[in-house]
Amino acid sequence: MRNLSLKTKTFLLLLFIVTVTALPLMVYYAKTVQGLSDFGSDRDIEKTLSRAVELESTPDGKEAAALASRKYAQIQALRGSVTRDVLTFTLLYFAVVTGAALLAGWIFISRITRPLQSLTEATERMSRDDLSSPITESAGGELGRLIESFNRMQSELAVLREQRAIAE
Repeated sequence: MRNLSLKTKTFLLLLFIVTVTALPLMVYYAKTVQGLSDFGSDRDIEKTLSRAVELESTPDGKEAAALASRKYAQIQALRGSVTRDVLTFTLLYFAVVTGAALLAGWIFISRITRPLQSLTEATERMSRDDLSSPITESAGGELGRLIESFNRMQSELAVLREQRAIAE
């Protein structure tokens, strides 16, 4: 973890945050499926409806009991459909929200790390005695002030080096 770049570390942190914030969605899905699992699956009701069809003596009664049994079977079929719809919605929502959060995070992270990368490269050039290339990357806030200060220092060092060369 120590050798990872700031961008990678920040992205991993963002990924962790998105995953943690998605937990309520996963809990919602689990609770919904758990609630739906009991919906339309009571064996006692199924047995009672089957017996009602068998025991009913009138044709209208048999038809009513058979209709009730079919409707109960439709509830079971509906349960599967609703469960699939909930799963589809949950996965789609999770993918869209996670994707949007990661994209926004990556853009945000890049806005911070790009100027830092430029500053790092300029510092390395300066350590090799190259004082001719200032940082052209712009940034706001503290990072912008740091870049301005670095460019000023680099420029002043170049002037001092020229004055020393003339004096020798």
